[in-house]
Amino acid sequence: MTLSPRGGAHASWILLSALGACAGEPPTASPRAVTEAVVAALDEGDVARFLEVLPPEEALGEAFDCGRADTLRAALRRRLDEVRAEFEARRQANFRMRLVAFDGEGSATIDLATGDVFQGCTVRKPLTVHRSRVSLSRQRAGRVEDTAETWVFLRFAPRGPWYYGKL
Repeated sequence: MTLSPRGGAHASWILLSALGACAGEPPTASPRAVTEAVVAALDEGDVARFLEVLPPEEALGEAFDCGRADTLRAALRRRLDEVRAEFEARRQANFRMRLVAFDGEGSATIDLATGDVFQGCTVRKPLTVHRSRVSLSRQRAGRVEDTAETWVFLRFAPRGPWYYGKL
């Protein structure tokens, strides 16, 4: 059997599409992808993977005016300072995590405009915030705990990447 150039191109397109679907979306492509990246990073103790989905400090500074305390950037710096010790403590406790549900009741995406207030800071330029109610199963030192939390995700550009904003 021979393939015509058109048929060959079509077959190649199908193969490339299938490979792309298997590869999954980038960790910052959507709030769901960020959630999955955070859960996997915590479950596997992968600090680098976790750091990939945190917002860049300069993006926080450009997007928010938090006054002299600069609370969002200070929270990010604290998180960065503590992350390695936190991951090591989780590793020693045989910590495991699994995502049970994403975007439970109360989840929402909102667009913030210049002048709006977010976590005590004034928005300097438009951005998008997604709040997701996530259900998690955590195992630490042999004890299993099911919890529900609200996680926050930030997107600084209309088609830009999403970041984990629960600092």
